[in-house]
Amino acid sequence: MIIDHVVYVVRDPVIDWPNSEGRLQRWAQKYQRVGHASAPIGFSELTISGSEGEMRDWLGPHELPMRFVDGSSGLVEARIATPTGDIQIA
Repeated sequence: MIIDHVVYVVRDPVIDWPNSEGRLQRWAQKYQRVGHASAPIGFSELTISGSEGEMRDWLGPHELPMRFVDGSSGLVEARIATPTGDIQIA
């Protein structure tokens, strides 16, 4: 499977992004223009190499589907759910 376009949203009230007015609308328009056959639903699994306790403390309450493995590399793999199956980014 070839991923030709990835859309993500980061909202940080501390950072003042230049030209940020209408940014989300522009992203939505670009996303619609690409015409994905299988739009992403959300993360189905995030595999993380590192301290589970530190990560959970840093994130706070969340519903991310995280799996931890030995090591200290950080994000090892992300699986994104779509209507036609998971997309794996490793």
